[in-house]
Amino acid sequence: MRTTRYDWHIVVLTMNALEFLRECLQSVQAARSSFEGTVAVTCVQDGPPDNKLAAELRACRTTTSFELITSDTRRGISASRNSAIVRLHSEFVLCLDGDDKISSDYLTSSMVPFSAGADVVFTWRQKIKSTGEVISEGPVRPRCIRLEQLSDGNHIHAASPFRRNLWERVRGYDETMEYWEDYEFWIRCLKSAASVEP
Repeated sequence: MRTTRYDWHIVVLTMNALEFLRECLQSVQAARSSFEGTVAVTCVQDGPPDNKLAAELRACRTTTSFELITSDTRRGISASRNSAIVRLHSEFVLCLDGDDKISSDYLTSSMVPFSAGADVVFTWRQKIKSTGEVISEGPVRPRCIRLEQLSDGNHIHAASPFRRNLWERVRGYDETMEYWEDYEFWIRCLKSAASVEP
């Protein structure tokens, strides 16, 4: 692990997201540029080399600087995220999929609840089809999330930023989980008395 300490570490998984990856990384760069602090970006390519993906990542590097982690075998979402997070020391972590986009003030606005003591920031989101149609908007839950509210499903979306020391406390994402890795991660965070605030 490097000794440099960053304010933010953004981890982007590139799998199954070739069509949207450039927009994702452009939004990450815009958020990094508007944030008055240090932001590291790591992309993770999980699985065998893909020539089209490699070409897209090279193109993305013309506007966004990032470290690239590659793996010849598919390890899964949890292992990919953990392998990236452990490499850098940061105060806050944001995990994105390659088809996610964030607003330019995403990092800055998340600092308000973090500064008030939140461990996880439950951010507003839109789900958008490839056609641009907005499917749903959120959050639609109370002002803070408690463990019992997750009994009927996961109401904390994957792109909710969290403190790195919380990730350490719960020992990261469970790499035995093939599905629902985010849901299981948030449950363990709440069981550890984490504060989830909007």
